[in-house]
Amino acid sequence: MKRRYRLLPVSAVILLIALALWGCGDMSMLTVLKAKEVAASTVAQPTFSLAAGTYSSDQNVTITDSASGATIYYTTDGSAPTASSLKYTTSITVAGPSTTETIQAVATESGWNDSAVASAAYVISTPFAWTDETPSGAGHNLQWFSIASSSDGSHLAAVVTNGGGSIWTSANYGVTWTARAAAGARNWNSIASSSDGTHLAAVESNPTNNVWTSTDSGVTWTDQAAAGSHGWYSIASNSDGTHLAAVAYAGDIFTSANSGIAWTDQSAVGSKTWYSITSSSDGTRLAAAVQIGDIYTSTNYGATWADQTASGPKNWFSIATSSDGTHLAAVVNGGDIYTSSNYGATWTDQTAAGSRTWWSIASSSDGSHLAAAVNGGDIYSSADSGLTWTDLTPNGSAAHNLGWNSVASSSDGTHLAAVAYNGDIWTYAQVP
Repeated sequence: MKRRYRLLPVSAVILLIALALWGCGDMSMLTVLKAKEVAASTVAQPTFSLAAGTYSSDQNVTITDSASGATIYYTTDGSAPTASSLKYTTSITVAGPSTTETIQAVATESGWNDSAVASAAYVISTPFAWTDETPSGAGHNLQWFSIASSSDGSHLAAVVTNGGGSIWTSANYGVTWTARAAAGARNWNSIASSSDGTHLAAVESNPTNNVWTSTDSGVTWTDQAAAGSHGWYSIASNSDGTHLAAVAYAGDIFTSANSGIAWTDQSAVGSKTWYSITSSSDGTRLAAAVQIGDIYTSTNYGATWADQTASGPKNWFSIATSSDGTHLAAVVNGGDIYTSSNYGATWTDQTAAGSRTWWSIASSSDGSHLAAAVNGGDIYSSADSGLTWTDLTPNGSAAHNLGWNSVASSSDGTHLAAVAYNGDIWTYAQVP
């Protein structure tokens, strides 16, 4: 009769050899054999179909494992994957426009040790582009003077000065525009918006030199005659449109706590050649710039003001603030860009931006992203609170070397809108 032999599993063979070696006192070889046993009973590490790195469009990542009976679990929140994590069943989409995502995966199989964790980090960085939103038609080649944006960048409002211009609004990131005839044809100098774009406030220098407000995204307008007739040059709004602050050139600063119905002449700060004013999201903190003068700040809705002499007397043209008023940024026409991270107490000359005919500056809600416009030049941006700058409209760009008068930013800095004098309205956003 033919004998049959049953083969022992690898682990049993290793165990027998280990026992023999242990009896002989050879512990080093025992350690090696133990490691081989663990390796032989561990599931292979999962692999990703896409190499880690930076991509300019959305990507799909497939996870596989060489062990046919293995189950894969994964995480995208930074935690270590376990059998309690998401079970992998289909490809994972890493979507932009600005996304950093790390996928971690582990493979498990009954009776085997879990695999080593596989990890891959992906960055989706969709390119940005400028779009001329008024290349022809009624909004083309006008004397645009100021532009404002809602916090998400979807609602925009822009004004035309000289010769009796109009107020224009857009509710779709600037794709289409409507001329708001109800506001009248005037020499508009500045416009401000609430965070949702419903409340607007604008000032004009001719024919009535008044302040105008809207509570329906610019459809209808009210002449806030109580503000008086002054040489209005700039206006700012808090996030809900209730607190307004406006400056008159060679005049005073005026504030309103009821959406422009009543106004207070903050005469204590004095009559100056005020050129620009900005407001924190709650309206408590204000900052105003004087042309050929200093920057002044207020922490109580404009009731009292501090002369921030550290800013020095300069040809200040525009000032912007973070939502809490901590971070300020201001531009000097024919000079540099300056920033402050302590409510204006001290200032840093951001020489990396260069000395230019700066005309306007805008800030993200946290003050990290800035955008500044040069009249007869380009628009520059910074993603590190002004330390370094990038020319967004370099030579070769359709938006290069235009008469930029004003720039506005969404709260996260990803959407920009700008107007050029004797030109058009332009928007800057990531390509979908």
